[in-house]
Amino acid sequence: MPDVSVWMNTPYDWILLFDCALLIGMSKTGIQGITTLVIPLMAINFGAKPSTGLILPMLCFSDLIAVFLLSAYSRMELYIQITSFCDSRFFSGISGRQTYSFG
Repeated sequence: MPDVSVWMNTPYDWILLFDCALLIGMSKTGIQGITTLVIPLMAINFGAKPSTGLILPMLCFSDLIAVFLLSAYSRMELYIQITSFCDSRFFSGISGRQTYSFG
């Protein structure tokens, strides 16, 4: 397990992280431009690479919550079809194999 104490030294860091998570949640509900505030705040406080590592799981987790909460209002067979294609490309990219070329 990674040591987060390198980035989370003060209570201010935790407060900023939770505030940014709240702003990301607000951007998922319809306030579209608010994520542009989150990225510089996280980059200034934590640095470029750690902030990316903190923001990306927040975005992925909020998408998963939205899928599960809104599954009653969507066509799940279409969702499964799209995600299976995207997941296959994602995992083939992680493994380092090239499955297609761009000409």
